[in-house]
Amino acid sequence: MVFSEDKNVIEQTVNNIIEWLKTGSSDAKRPIDWDWDVDIKRGDEGVLIEAFHPKAYLKLLIYVNYEQYLVKMAVNPLYPTKFLDNDKRLRLYYELLKVNFGLPLVKASLFGEDDEVLFLVDLDARTLGKEEFNHALESLYYSVMAFAEDLGLEDEIMAIYRENVMEALLDRLEKGESLEQLIDYLVNKVGMSRDKAEKFIEDLKYYRDQKAGKREHITTPSLRIM
Repeated sequence: MVFSEDKNVIEQTVNNIIEWLKTGSSDAKRPIDWDWDVDIKRGDEGVLIEAFHPKAYLKLLIYVNYEQYLVKMAVNPLYPTKFLDNDKRLRLYYELLKVNFGLPLVKASLFGEDDEVLFLVDLDARTLGKEEFNHALESLYYSVMAFAEDLGLEDEIMAIYRENVMEALLDRLEKGESLEQLIDYLVNKVGMSRDKAEKFIEDLKYYRDQKAGKREHITTPSLRIM
């Protein structure tokens, strides 16, 4: 049971998180000070916040649970382990155990039918402040990239990153932004040169067609951003 005063405090935390993520600049040094794209879904038991910024590579998931007074932050590298051979799976589990032992804040787990790797941080929704939130944010992404580096998964992470940027552009396009505005997004938020941004927009058209099932196979070498 959640008392009304507690729910009010948790709702204020939700509003704070949204404000921290949306209010910022892509030129800022700390992730908490970037201007994230944020999607919010509210339910009876809590609030789900999905956030993406190109500098972060992977999407950030935040679930605020009313009953448990909990802010659960997660990053999913979308790396399934169910079908790995025993040697690879053993090495991966060893790396996950190192995360759980070596980092006091971040925990690693498996998620879903395919046992995807998931990195998590649990925070108290009633007392969460901006600096604690930023520390958790930085720790999450550090853990994911260190994990990817240890296992040689940098290319897989970059592939997911490219798709996330494409999806962000499609979302902006559906909301009515012009191609010129999308180019500005790539230049100012992603950090591309204008020439590369214009080529990326051309690739976006192929990606959109592929997603719609209009093309069976597309090769787009210029999709490599960094």
